Amino acid sequence: MHLSQEQEELLKKLGQIARMSLGYNDKRVANALCQALDILSAALKEIDSSEFKGLLKQFERISGWDISDLSEELLIACLNTSQFERGLETIDSLISLGLRQERDLLDDKAAFLAALGRQEEAEQMLKGFLADTPDNLWLYIALGDIYFLHIPLDERQNLRKAEAWYYRAYDREIGKKDQEVWEVLLERLGDVTMARLRRRAEARLLELLEKYNIGTCRTLEQLKKSVYITGGEGVILYYLQAEIFSLDTEQTDEHLQVLTDVYNLSPQKALDGLSPLEILEYMPKGEHELRIVDQMFKEFIKKTKRKDPNEQFGALGSQEFTDFQVEFMEQKDPTTGKKRARLIDKEREKIKKDYDEGRLIWQGFIKYRQE
Repeated sequence: MHLSQEQEELLKKLGQIARMSLGYNDKRVANALCQALDILSAALKEIDSSEFKGLLKQFERISGWDISDLSEELLIACLNTSQFERGLETIDSLISLGLRQERDLLDDKAAFLAALGRQEEAEQMLKGFLADTPDNLWLYIALGDIYFLHIPLDERQNLRKAEAWYYRAYDREIGKKDQEVWEVLLERLGDVTMARLRRRAEARLLELLEKYNIGTCRTLEQLKKSVYITGGEGVILYYLQAEIFSLDTEQTDEHLQVLTDVYNLSPQKALDGLSPLEILEYMPKGEHELRIVDQMFKEFIKKTKRKDPNEQFGALGSQEFTDFQVEFMEQKDPTTGKKRARLIDKEREKIKKDYDEGRLIWQGFIKYRQE
């Protein structure tokens, strides 16, 4: 059996609509590809197995879509538009028609189930496959993802369960020889760790704001938006610092630390969307910078005869240190013969490039691990 002229015309249009809408209108992508798949499904049910390959080739030629690419983009579109039931139906159809293998769509099916709040069902499904392939690192990642990555609303995520699955693979070094997949696991552990630290800090600050009638969850969101745009110079941050100082309690330092923790974990536009803590952890200072900064502090102490360059001093003292720092950094480094400031800048550029290109994978999550 061949597709009719009318079906061919429709498939061609649907394929074009879907391709032109990629990245712009996901619902149109989902609708067009679903309709195309329905046409293929109806046609496949009317032929015998000997005609399967021929009909599939005809479909792919006319629609302009390889069936693997079509199914991938269709499922992505369903996820992006929260059409989770439709996604599950599509997966069942692809498998029943023999167009895709169930094992290849496990992560997609788990994602749809998790998004529908059916995490236990998703977990049981994945654990069934894990029993057959206990050293499959992707399955451990997928099991963690159903409690973290695949939950649309942050407040419904279960970070503890997600970490437990990720660490189950990490502790046993499952799949470590496959560097590409192992790096995915490390990135997941880093992301879930930062998410947990950020939410814990925000929960503590919200509790503090409400306890002393300083603000509400709206205040917290206002603070985060302000920090994103202005960093540590925002009026909201200064305002909350002043409010906490005015409480005049014995826990003032502790309360200020709660506010500082949220600041350190809040993303900033100037930091490429990372938070100060992430910058510190993901892109640590290089060997030259660590050495030079240590030398600078020692020379400043020697020159000014201070016991500690970090001790509190007034505007004149602060300016004195700033002037010294500028002068020190403009001088040549005796070890390399290069200007200190330029040497540090080049070192930072390399570290950032390594991070941006995925060669610097953070593994410091261990020190923040929950017991």
